[in-house]
Amino acid sequence: MIRILLFLIILACSQASFAQSDVFGVARQAAPVLNSPDFGSVFGGKDRVSLKSDRCGQVRELEYIALPGTVFRILEEQKRGPSTIYRVETAEYHASTGIRLYVDSRFLELQ
Repeated sequence: MIRILLFLIILACSQASFAQSDVFGVARQAAPVLNSPDFGSVFGGKDRVSLKSDRCGQVRELEYIALPGTVFRILEEQKRGPSTIYRVETAEYHASTGIRLYVDSRFLELQ
């Protein structure tokens, strides 16, 4: 009986690991990668035409611009109105500890 129970537990665990397949996206064009999922406030703001910048003129939420062909592993999907924002990671850019990276779905082709 214990062998059967052990077998079922191992089988269930192995099935769970196969069910979680990775989803990847590839940048179609140069893609802004932010440290915030709120693309609307960074690119558009309240008046829908302003670029959010600090007193030095820098966009603090912008981590980097990914080049076309950059491969991202999709970690999470967030719906923001009509837009879909992905929390991602990539081997091409290592963010500081605790920093999460986000890309707008319009810049990615899912694989």
